[in-house]
Amino acid sequence: MRSYLKLVCGLSISGLVLVGAGCGKKPAADVASNPPTASAPPVETRAIPTQPVKPVVIPETVANDSAATLDALTQALRKYAMEHHGLPKNFSEMATTGYVKNVPPAPSGKQYAIDVKACRVVLVNQ
Repeated sequence: MRSYLKLVCGLSISGLVLVGAGCGKKPAADVASNPPTASAPPVETRAIPTQPVKPVVIPETVANDSAATLDALTQALRKYAMEHHGLPKNFSEMATTGYVKNVPPAPSGKQYAIDVKACRVVLVNQ
């Protein structure tokens, strides 16, 4: 019985030694000389085509109605914000980047401005 226990203990210890010896990272030289055999298929990268901006066109009938004009300009502002992940610094930046094709003049004594909190175009006093 004692010889059996010695044998089991000896095998257990030698097994732990062998397992412990194999539990390290391989040296960099081994990895470089023996690259992994299983290779992943090549990943195809495609460039995402950029589409030209479709400007919001404000119809002539809406140009005389300041509420409808502000709605159309707000639509263009929100489109800009979605595509650029943020609001423009000012309204003219949105117009020069092509998000608004025709900007009707603001009513006298007013100008277009961006309400940052509400993400909309508003009229403010000049």
